[in-house]
Amino acid sequence: MELILINESKLKIMLSSAEMKEFNLDNDTVDYVNAETRLAIHNILKQVKSKTGFDATNERIFIQFYTSKIGGCEMYVTKLNLEKEAVHMQQLSDSTVKTGEYSLSPLFIRRIVYSFSELSLLIDVCRRLQLSGYSDHSEVYCQTEDKKEYLLVLDTKNENNYRADISDGMAFINEYGAEKDYKTMGIGLCEHSRCLARENAVHIFSML
Repeated sequence: MELILINESKLKIMLSSAEMKEFNLDNDTVDYVNAETRLAIHNILKQVKSKTGFDATNERIFIQFYTSKIGGCEMYVTKLNLEKEAVHMQQLSDSTVKTGEYSLSPLFIRRIVYSFSELSLLIDVCRRLQLSGYSDHSEVYCQTEDKKEYLLVLDTKNENNYRADISDGMAFINEYGAEKDYKTMGIGLCEHSRCLARENAVHIFSML
């Protein structure tokens, strides 16, 4: 289990396929109304508390869950005791946050990765996204194993339960870089790339 403390109210958890089996989690059946899922999350949060001090066992929380084609998963656990976090998550979906319950992210949250060959291209994209009002989660990584490239991770909202085309407001990104499959590469980003911004990357790089 790999743990990254983003801030006092938000933690990133990465599980391998073996760890998923250990906690009895199945990507196909994960659902907060499922008793097995709730027990698994409870056990994960207990381990998280002992390893990092991040205590969400008795908190009102929001969990974003992302699967991987290689069998693992990523989870973002956000404690909603802070007003600004509660307001942000309420804007995502006013039906997913429930007091005393573990809530998984709505299906219309979709994660996309774009690859750029030059830092200047990434900066230009972030500036245009910032001007357009983009405010969802974003990350930036630098990968140098095969060739140097910059990776921009974005969250987008899709109100339907299927992979929709990129909205008109983000289609311009394809002029600067190439879209990659997050499910294929997302779980290994931290292992094979250097993280340059774990949160608010669009805003950070738009100021460069």
